[in-house]
Amino acid sequence: MSLKEFKKNYIEFLENLPKYLKKAKELLKKEYIDYSYDEIEEFIKLYAENYKNPNGISYYELSNVLYAYLGTAFVNYQGGNWELSEVKTDEAYGTPTIVNWGGKDYPWTRCSPFVWKLIIEENGNLRRPIHRVFA
Repeated sequence: MSLKEFKKNYIEFLENLPKYLKKAKELLKKEYIDYSYDEIEEFIKLYAENYKNPNGISYYELSNVLYAYLGTAFVNYQGGNWELSEVKTDEAYGTPTIVNWGGKDYPWTRCSPFVWKLIIEENGNLRRPIHRVFA
């Protein structure tokens, strides 16, 4: 894909963020999302169990729901802003990432729900409890 196509998809992702979070709420069968660590772990487990055969949702949409949910949860805990990764050598190139998190002097430049998705698909989880990932 070209950077122009990635930018188009990124804008579409941001425009659909409320829809994706609503879908996360439906998948979790909850009246509202609280982004508690237990709820986040529940969503990760739900994704890991269903991404190969999503029921009533495409893999593409389910991936975007995961990006939206995990990214929003992370922003709620650490702050930050959504940004498209435009660095071609970045593993998350062309995907929504979180930047400017953890305070102005924090050394990290970005975190990536896309990379978390790859880890979940490979391991069934993030290898560490979510409170450690978000800490």
